[in-house]
Amino acid sequence: MIYRTAIKFAFFLYLSVTATAVFAAKDAVGCKDNPIVSRFQGATLLACQQKNYDESALPLGIWKDNQPTPSKVMTANGKTAWYFYGIPQSVSGMEVFRNYESALTKAGFSIPFQCSGTQQCGWELANQGLQPLHGFAGHVGTSNYAIGAAGMDGVFHELTAHLQRPQGNVDLMLMVIDRDSAQGLQAPAVYLKLIEGQPMKTGEVTVTAKAISNGLAQNGHIALYGIHFATDSAALVASSDKELGEMAKMLQQEPSARVYIVGHTDDTGALPHNLKLSRDRADAVVKALITRYGISSNRLVAEGVASFAPVASNASDQGRALNRRVEMVLQ
Repeated sequence: MIYRTAIKFAFFLYLSVTATAVFAAKDAVGCKDNPIVSRFQGATLLACQQKNYDESALPLGIWKDNQPTPSKVMTANGKTAWYFYGIPQSVSGMEVFRNYESALTKAGFSIPFQCSGTQQCGWELANQGLQPLHGFAGHVGTSNYAIGAAGMDGVFHELTAHLQRPQGNVDLMLMVIDRDSAQGLQAPAVYLKLIEGQPMKTGEVTVTAKAISNGLAQNGHIALYGIHFATDSAALVASSDKELGEMAKMLQQEPSARVYIVGHTDDTGALPHNLKLSRDRADAVVKALITRYGISSNRLVAEGVASFAPVASNASDQGRALNRRVEMVLQ
């Protein structure tokens, strides 16, 4: 406990502002809301910073005793921006947090980690992202406005969210520091960090019928990355047609071959959802092979295994992209 106590006090962040000045202030010069995730209504944008490219570690688990980092983290790379907001005194931190959570879910984000009302919410990692705020105190006035970023008294709420999209995935970390009169914080504050990944590459090299045949003969299975679906959906998109045609061609050339079509996901989101999604995607491929190319249904079996068989780490965009795939497996 000595280790944790030392860390708690070491990570306290003090900005020089009054509570009155915060909420009466105008937005910081040059700061605008992010076009993907905006502010809570009535909030003041006190500080912001953007980088064209950076790497960030985001928490996926709670912080355990005597550990310097949370029990699980993920890394995200890309265009990075953070925003710091002051919230009106009439609003509770939990209200702000639940509004963000609801808005993110409705926008298609998955939320692999969230934590509230505890000292083990991964705050020590998140607070590293708050360090740049030391240089932004001039934006927001004078006097003592203490932000207990460590949430020592259970007034800290945090989540990590992920949005998968063709134009580039989005990862974010949200921290809501609730009011805490004991620490001098008279109103909530919000720290929001977003990382926009690079756009998904298009025009991948399609695996040919011969390559599929060789892969099945040598390894008993082959991963097919040319099969694409709409985000968080089992709907095949047009860019899948070429790969589907090669799969059908292989099956037509080898009429005795029987295969499993297996859907795989990364570990973003809830496991039950991913199990259903991976199975639905495998079903969609089987149906396409049957209805479009005339492959007999008794040669095909669809299955989904979600994230149970990764081929790379799910801690990076690149690894998650490799794990999202369809495989043909020889029966």
